[in-house]
Amino acid sequence: MDAMEPVTFEPEGGATYYDGRPHSLGGVHCTIADGRIIVEDVRGGVHQFLLPDLTEVSPRGGFMAPKEVRLATPGNAITFFCKSKDEMHGITNLIREAMRSSF
Repeated sequence: MDAMEPVTFEPEGGATYYDGRPHSLGGVHCTIADGRIIVEDVRGGVHQFLLPDLTEVSPRGGFMAPKEVRLATPGNAITFFCKSKDEMHGITNLIREAMRSSF
């Protein structure tokens, strides 16, 4: 991944943002660029996560469990909900590669 090239993704199941309490965002459009993940929700809200600040990038999901990717920083977190394991692993790999490229 080129560190200067923006990459976008849209988790099929939407997202929930946490800042002490959960906020359902619905569908989201995500961009990885300039050392950050920018999450735009359907209501016009924008949430940003600096890649160096991420303390957790965790894919979760079993056979019958929801497939999700959780990102966390010391102050907030977001969970992306995926429709398949392939989508879950694809988003996880995209974010981890961006983190490696940002250092």
